Amino acid sequence: MKNKTRGRFFLLATLLLILAMVVTPVMAVETSQNPPDQQMTLVVLGDSIAWGASAPAGQGYASRVAHDQNMILINRAVGGWRTEHVINQLKTDVLTQEAIKAADVIQIAIGGNDLQQAGYIGPAIDALVLGDKSVWEQHSKNVADRFAQIVDLVHELNPQAPFFVFNSYTPDYKRFGDNIIGLGGNEVITGNMLYALAQDYAIPYFNSTYLAYLEQNPGAFILVDIFDAFPGNDSLYYGSGLDTIHPSAFGHEKLADRLNAAIDAYQFPITSLRIDALSITTVARGGEYSFGLILNAGATGDNVEWALATPSLGYVDHAGNVKIFDKTGNVRLTVTDPDSGLSHSITLRIAS
Repeated sequence: MKNKTRGRFFLLATLLLILAMVVTPVMAVETSQNPPDQQMTLVVLGDSIAWGASAPAGQGYASRVAHDQNMILINRAVGGWRTEHVINQLKTDVLTQEAIKAADVIQIAIGGNDLQQAGYIGPAIDALVLGDKSVWEQHSKNVADRFAQIVDLVHELNPQAPFFVFNSYTPDYKRFGDNIIGLGGNEVITGNMLYALAQDYAIPYFNSTYLAYLEQNPGAFILVDIFDAFPGNDSLYYGSGLDTIHPSAFGHEKLADRLNAAIDAYQFPITSLRIDALSITTVARGGEYSFGLILNAGATGDNVEWALATPSLGYVDHAGNVKIFDKTGNVRLTVTDPDSGLSHSITLRIAS
């Protein structure tokens, strides 16, 4: 029995030895002192929609996006504010200025209160009812001019962070149906009439001012289109009672979906690049290794380029996987970001 047992052990050991000679495992690399997962900071500016009005605490679109993206949220929006309030905030409020300077992502929802500002909205609607678009168009252009100042101020404080901008959706005027909600040019205005004016012309025209700005200033901000965020403009997406403006919790969810999609599609530039390994890393002859990267928050490194300085000693693929040949010596491993020009190198010391 003992001889048979020894024979089995010898056979098993022989098989394992043969397998080890055929299969070369990917070996672990001694990494550098990795920082903890970095959280990006999202700074939100604007009015009550940006603040989260009509949604339970923590369910406004900004809070939802911060949660979904694992970001730290700093919400500097204030209910009732118009573009001139945000301009003053960016010029004078130190807390907001410091938040913008340190932000990884900046977002704003503003303009709704401008469009409904007393002294402007009434005459504009009166004129629209009578077929005169000039008053509304001038009002929209005035708001756009102030918004342009906001863009300039944000970029002065932080020229690197992406700036995501919501345009506008149509308020839920149609919930009032054929009930009279006002007079325009001595004409009766019903909820359905006002909804049609807003949906078919007034809001699309106002939203076109953002596109016009981007045509003149490409890349100044990232426009997030929310005009059609609420399918059918169903009342389900808006506040209750007489609140035809603010999104409900369900509406905020739809806005968060739009902003999440825009952030996911954005390619964060690399501003910090390191190979996650010691500056001199010992590797084995014939070994295979997978090297990672330490990047700034948000960056993916999908487009970086890897290279070994001495191809006769091994090769590296596009993902940082290195194969060392059965030779000894030292070889430099380099990764480069072609967009920023940043690069980092380490020395691979091949053990004899």
